Amino acid sequence: MIFSSHQLELVERLCDRIGIIAAGRMVAVGSVDELRERAGAAGVLEIDGPPPGWPDGLPGVEVLGANGTGAVRVRPGPGVDDQEVLRAALAAGPVREFRRWRPPLTELYRDVVQEEVPA
Repeated sequence: MIFSSHQLELVERLCDRIGIIAAGRMVAVGSVDELRERAGAAGVLEIDGPPPGWPDGLPGVEVLGANGTGAVRVRPGPGVDDQEVLRAALAAGPVREFRRWRPPLTELYRDVVQEEVPA
């Protein structure tokens, strides 16, 4: 069965596999988790609590930005232990939350389409 909708929250809840079309061609296909892997989002951590700037200079850790509530998103590079990132955050101040960031389908869709369609 094919289900087509621009209501991506609904698509994410109902569909096992998703296809994204941009500029008339299929640009991404897979489960939401597979699309997260493709986007590199599967390894992203969100850490809430320590003061701004705490991850700057951590070797092998890319700072992706803040989410607007004070939490910082970071992507540990290959071989970087997420527990080391947590220890660095704890050394900078109390950590209220430490979790894998799971972007919603709306963000995955936006990122895929921006990559595929020239401005």
